[in-house]
Amino acid sequence: MSRLLSWKWRVSIASGCPKSDASRHSADEMIPADVLGRVFASFLSVDDALRARAVGKTYGALLIDEAFLMRRIASSLAQQQLTGLIEVDGEGGIEASSALSRFGYLARCAYVIEQTARWPMMATLIKAASACGLAGQMPLVLSAEWLPGVLPDKASFHRLPIAMALYKTLGHPLGRTARSNNLAERLRLTEVYHKKDILIARLLLVASYIVFLLLLVAIGYICVKLLMPLTCRVWDLLEEVNQVVDELLDPPLERSLVCRYTIDAIPIVMSYGVVLLMVVLLTATYVVALPMEVHLTLAAMHASYAAGLVRQKLVQYYRIGGRTFRVIGQREESCRGQWRYSESDPPVNSNGRIYRSFSALALDALWEATSFSHTTVLEAEVGQGHGGYRRLLCDPLTSGQLDLSVIDWRAAHMGTARVVVLLVGGLSVVASVSLFGGRVMIKTTERKAVGGSSVDERFPLTMAAVRQLLRRFGLEDNTVGPLQP
Repeated sequence: MSRLLSWKWRVSIASGCPKSDASRHSADEMIPADVLGRVFASFLSVDDALRARAVGKTYGALLIDEAFLMRRIASSLAQQQLTGLIEVDGEGGIEASSALSRFGYLARCAYVIEQTARWPMMATLIKAASACGLAGQMPLVLSAEWLPGVLPDKASFHRLPIAMALYKTLGHPLGRTARSNNLAERLRLTEVYHKKDILIARLLLVASYIVFLLLLVAIGYICVKLLMPLTCRVWDLLEEVNQVVDELLDPPLERSLVCRYTIDAIPIVMSYGVVLLMVVLLTATYVVALPMEVHLTLAAMHASYAAGLVRQKLVQYYRIGGRTFRVIGQREESCRGQWRYSESDPPVNSNGRIYRSFSALALDALWEATSFSHTTVLEAEVGQGHGGYRRLLCDPLTSGQLDLSVIDWRAAHMGTARVVVLLVGGLSVVASVSLFGGRVMIKTTERKAVGGSSVDERFPLTMAAVRQLLRRFGLEDNTVGPLQP
């Protein structure tokens, strides 16, 4: 850093200047190192700037200071349209006993806010939460009290997909300012460790092996008990044959000791050979009779034990809004189809529902959490064969003049569903248009106007935005009807 800042900036005289002026200014012009450093630092990301501060001890602390981080925070908020939605504590707020310094707090805020460029949905979620009354007084302040616990270091942040990491960090204030503490806890993103389920699975695995061994022992014991009389009978018959042979032969046939033991061992070998054959056949029947899923599960669990896994987590689950879900891998069959896979905002599976992205699940959970304030405006049966319905259900939607977001999900034996969320009325009202099974349902948080006779008069803000959306797909007349003059 110090070597970079010690470079000389040579300023050439413009070609249009008189030659005499050029000769007068032929000497090298020097730009101050701090000015040059600030120019270069402005092109660095927050992460690179912090590394440069650690390396360049001469100018690092001078250039990459709290003022630099505050400027970068303001710039990132403006670029991502988060100004007025998120704010840092710019007046201090760091207790003397806190292990986090003022610079460390601002560095964390600057880094996280800069990452929102990779997840534009963050602004929509905050706006929707504010309109639903879950954000309290805006803007949301990233407090130094809870930020170190949510974001202890960079590695913990990037352990999750970027959308989930940003929601876990920036969405934390939603729980702090919500009206209900129970609702606040539900809106937070938490990791679920199924310790009880893992313990039960391990016990079932051990129990299955014990039951299998006991079954084999019982089968062997029963076979021995059943074949013991037959073994004794065969032994007696061989003894009788030996006596007859000795009587017929004169002198009696002298058999060797090996021959005698061989003859005596024949019934034992025959008996236990039959037992072994029955055990093999019953074992094969036991294996074939079990479903393939059971075998795969037991094999996976056994492999994890063989690998010496101390912490067995076959699948990592998370919880938000009272829903448990997991991230779907790119190679899984359920993520293939009409939706494009995004590693920063991957599809998730929540109790059999496959959401297009984590953003869709988060917005759906937020919308469901405020269902107590929803009013059903109307429901209409359109039919899945309607061309406009199919286009609204499947086509990619752009906001245009509407502040619009889409929740897409599908489930086996249920088909595809879509919820179009509209922020209207200066971001004071949230309305939704749900499409599922050929039906269209409209809900809103707008309060019903007193004295209105038609649905447009009772919910003017909602219906104006909904009509504009449905009109684009030819669904206005089939759902809300023509606009009354």
